[in-house]
Amino acid sequence: MSIKLEDYEEVLADVAPEVRSVIESTFQEASRVMSPAGLQEYVDGAKSLCNLGRGSGVVISYLQEMPLVAKECGEDVIGDCLTANFRK
Repeated sequence: MSIKLEDYEEVLADVAPEVRSVIESTFQEASRVMSPAGLQEYVDGAKSLCNLGRGSGVVISYLQEMPLVAKECGEDVIGDCLTANFRK
């Protein structure tokens, strides 16, 4: 099954232009190291981080670094990375 960034247009519709630019540049690498489910979590995670209202810096860092993290540790770590700061 082929995954394309266009498949996530609904999710990306409301993100800041600088975030969209980064995800467009990192999606190809992410699609090489993640399954379709992992890509969905990756994009949904970016959208969730955008919704936090903490600026685009954290979202951009996540988008740039998560493909390598998923490659090294496995894509199951994506959700853990997104929720790690919220656990007590």
